Amino acid sequence: MADSSDVEQALVALVVATLYPAGTSSPSAIAGTPKISVERGWPTEADVRAAVTGSIQLIRIHAIPGMARNAARYEWQWSAPAAPAVTLTATLAANLLTIGGTVTAGEVVAIIIAGQPYSYTALSTDTLDTIAAALVGLVPGASASGAVVNLPDTGTLPSVAVGAPGQATMEVGRQRQVFSVWIWATTPVLRDALFSALQPAIAMALRMTMPDGSTATNKGLQTGGPNDLPARAGTWARDLRVTWEYAIQASMTGGPALIFQTELAPPAASAETVTVSSI
Repeated sequence: MADSSDVEQALVALVVATLYPAGTSSPSAIAGTPKISVERGWPTEADVRAAVTGSIQLIRIHAIPGMARNAARYEWQWSAPAAPAVTLTATLAANLLTIGGTVTAGEVVAIIIAGQPYSYTALSTDTLDTIAAALVGLVPGASASGAVVNLPDTGTLPSVAVGAPGQATMEVGRQRQVFSVWIWATTPVLRDALFSALQPAIAMALRMTMPDGSTATNKGLQTGGPNDLPARAGTWARDLRVTWEYAIQASMTGGPALIFQTELAPPAASAETVTVSSI
């Protein structure tokens, strides 16, 4: 699920991309290419003093304590998972089943023969040949040669399918949190240049994708004036506050949805594939 730490990390990535559009191994977009440190959290006095001494500009991003509120507004409901990409294949030609593709742990090969279902879930150690051998161990009267399984002739047409588990999600809450982007610079010129670069970039970042696939939404920003109080000699500060709303999600893994195929191959006729949907 998404958390305030995920939003902080996304903001750090946004700030770094804004200040170093060609990558951190290239000069920054700020005139004079100053050294810039962008991190989560609040600096200590020692951090600030060390930065001033080393001519480093500090930018720190953090969720402001006490500036969060519950923004939940949706009923709990599991969302249908997107169809996962399946890398294994299972092809029928009469009673010959050929296992192909690429083995991915957790994917399922299923067979229905004479009304009886059989299924095998691939392991990380499997190969196409071992999957075929595992199916032979499940289906009475079957045999295998490499990745090809010879299914028994039961007088009925077999059906096969491949599938993979899907991930369902449910929004169980929604949080609105204010985050601070603080700038501590070694000169007022650099402070203003950093602020001028970051303010429009953050304002235009209307949405950010969280690690769980949900979307955090920018709900507006506020800017403070320059902080020129002589609390820290040689340091000029300014902050930008932005409100982000993000979902708190639960997730669960669901069983695979399988599409069974039956190969129709009557005597002296070309083969035709019939597809039947099943869960």
